[in-house]
Amino acid sequence: MQVDTCSREAGDEERMEIPFVEFFAGIGGFSCAVEHLPVNVVAAFDQDAAARATYEAHFGTVTAIDLCGLRRADPEVLAADGWWLSPPCQPYTAKGRQLDVADPRARPLLHLINRLPDYRPSYLLLENVPPFATSRSRQLLLDTLQALGMKTQEAFICPTDFGIPNRRNRYFLLASQNAIAPPPPYPRFETSLGDYLEPSRPQQYLPPELAGRLDPASNIVAVDGVPAVFGSSYGRAIHGSGSYFDDGQGIRRFTPQEILRMLHFPATFRLPSALRQRAQYKLAGNSVNVAVVRYLVEWLLGT
Repeated sequence: MQVDTCSREAGDEERMEIPFVEFFAGIGGFSCAVEHLPVNVVAAFDQDAAARATYEAHFGTVTAIDLCGLRRADPEVLAADGWWLSPPCQPYTAKGRQLDVADPRARPLLHLINRLPDYRPSYLLLENVPPFATSRSRQLLLDTLQALGMKTQEAFICPTDFGIPNRRNRYFLLASQNAIAPPPPYPRFETSLGDYLEPSRPQQYLPPELAGRLDPASNIVAVDGVPAVFGSSYGRAIHGSGSYFDDGQGIRRFTPQEILRMLHFPATFRLPSALRQRAQYKLAGNSVNVAVVRYLVEWLLGT
């Protein structure tokens, strides 16, 4: 399985054309996805220290500010013609209280929506969990984009649509000042779970009393299986956070690196070794699927 490296190299700036800003940048899934595309990430924002350390190890500086304080004329944002948004999903997820606009974690997104008329980007791409599609936040964003004359498209895409063995259905919103073409055909990877796995280590296996609490029908997959979505609580919560792997020798958790591989970060992409494993699981669980985002950027830009 061939996956392009996502670290920026010398000369990248010369071949990139459209300046984008990454809001809620995380560990850099968007920057990874636009490698070798006509995109130049000119600014990135994230408040999480561990995410910033990972991002900066691969891509360069990421700004740590509360986006609710973003100015009307921030020079970093003014330099961008495209916005990438992957805001917190907790206000919308079925596992949360679904407070939507009343959730404090939705405030940064709502502030950015209010700032859109000040910046008027030509392109916008947003990712979130499926329940976002019925949220008040989405409607406010759509109303603002349409008032600015932008065309929009919405899509639900799961990595399994691409032949990637990981169930991670997500809502996406594309917006452009130009007409958006019909969606191109999905790429096909035709990989199996074994393509993403590392050799098992003894410390990864669950003790029998813990493994016995799992439902084999919904929690455990074999090497030919399709794991369910991995959440940020994987490695901490035993239920509702992701699948477990039965390799014939026992039942174990997937490693953070294996999760990143299923999200199509390349094997060369590493989380800081100084981070505790719980923090690594959180970063991986909050990340996006690089292959899916790349497809969406190509669709949005018509490349």
